[in-house]
Amino acid sequence: KQWYQRRVRGVPSTINYKLMEDDLKQLAGVIALHNLHVWSLTLDKNALAVHLAIDPATNAQELLKQANSLLKRKYKISHCTIQIENYQQSIMENCEKCETPT
Repeated sequence: KQWYQRRVRGVPSTINYKLMEDDLKQLAGVIALHNLHVWSLTLDKNALAVHLAIDPATNAQELLKQANSLLKRKYKISHCTIQIENYQQSIMENCEKCETPT
């Protein structure tokens, strides 16, 4: 039953989605994020995919290291796929995929 509930709900029960989103937004250089997905690979291993929209002046490789470290240390994410992109206000403000799920 627990396996079924995790698959149906999506985000593993041990993950606070909103807190994770807030932590990623707090990283220096991150302006916005979208397409944040977290799921269980096994009962004790989770995976994540996210797009981070950053200030173009930000060192993308350094930010990638910081994001990976945060996700592995604080949230015990064993597999991270992080896409870094330059923030473009006109695109981000009108992007349906950029909205936080309710």
